[in-house]
Amino acid sequence: MRVETYSAELNLRQSEEIQLYSRIFEQHAAVASYGPAARAIIGRVLQELADEAGEADSGS
Repeated sequence: MRVETYSAELNLRQSEEIQLYSRIFEQHAAVASYGPAARAIIGRVLQELADEAGEADSGS
């Protein structure tokens, strides 16, 4: 199993490690948003960032 992290790529071969990373992935996937719900979250965050950038540009 290959796992990419922020600073490296891990090649896991021990079944305990593979099971650990699989469980963690499943937990993250269970609470993740997908499709239209994910797009709505991303759109909302982009708008908030744009609003913040506009405030910084205007000196507020």
